[in-house]
Amino acid sequence: MSTATVADRQDLRPLSADDLFDFWSRRTDEFMEWRRRNFIARQAAREELEEHSKRLDLILGLTLHMYSVASRVMPGALRTVRGRLRQLEDSRSLVDNPMTHPEADAILRQVFPDEPRTPDIAVKQNVRFSVAHGLTRAAEWSNASAMPSLERVYWSC
Repeated sequence: MSTATVADRQDLRPLSADDLFDFWSRRTDEFMEWRRRNFIARQAAREELEEHSKRLDLILGLTLHMYSVASRVMPGALRTVRGRLRQLEDSRSLVDNPMTHPEADAILRQVFPDEPRTPDIAVKQNVRFSVAHGLTRAAEWSNASAMPSLERVYWSC
């Protein structure tokens, strides 16, 4: 059994802003996937909604800390943090107040005015692909204002 302590290890180093950003990025991605699987893709129980609220508060706190760090020492990451912060802030209404199909159709008519409305599942899957592409582009362009509506449409289809 080794008698070396943690302080004796030669490879230890202080946490860097990049380390924190990587940790934050992984955790927020995991939260978003957990939210999608448990609250958007299916109807959640009340206990699960309470758990979502607790986890959301925690990840929002971590994101605000990451925003503070990025604003001082990682200006290149600030747009990413700001976009994710907006997604997380919108998460509460997305889970607690999901968009109805008529609301989604109204936004789709606005975004894709020449496309016919049909309940065909293949068409809805194509719409989801188009909206997902729009979300990706909005994230790349840091067009966070378009993301909440597109994300809600995506999960209502």
